[in-house]
Amino acid sequence: MADLLINGVCNALYNEFGDDYEYYIDEIKQGLNKSCFFISYVRNAQNRFINNRLRSENRISILFIPIDDVSAEKRSEISNRLYTCLDCIDDGEDKFFGKDMQCEPLSDNMLNFQVSYNFFKKVVGDNVDKMNELKLNQRWLNEKNRNK
Repeated sequence: MADLLINGVCNALYNEFGDDYEYYIDEIKQGLNKSCFFISYVRNAQNRFINNRLRSENRISILFIPIDDVSAEKRSEISNRLYTCLDCIDDGEDKFFGKDMQCEPLSDNMLNFQVSYNFFKKVVGDNVDKMNELKLNQRWLNEKNRNK
């Protein structure tokens, strides 16, 4: 599932920023020719709910690294565009809505943008026969109450 979210984020970034930037997932290569985005999977938490459902909470970090000095106005513009394009991503089948988005400068140039994509998924469980019938021995209870 992490790969689907990372790919959804990469597609959203590419649709918003195009070929003006490079996009890295695994590592940042030396000798950058263009400003870039580095996307990393920060955290995953899961909680069980009834009916074999699992709530998956996923935190993703997007690091903006320019090759030149970037003005505060340009960083603000990029930040606003990140909020907009990462508000809703899709993996082709499902849409995921961003939550707890925040953007903070790491230096005079770099930005660290973080977003969470939380969703429920169905857990495949064991095939356990469910109880179909419950019989209660009422006669025994009624006899016991009469003796009091």
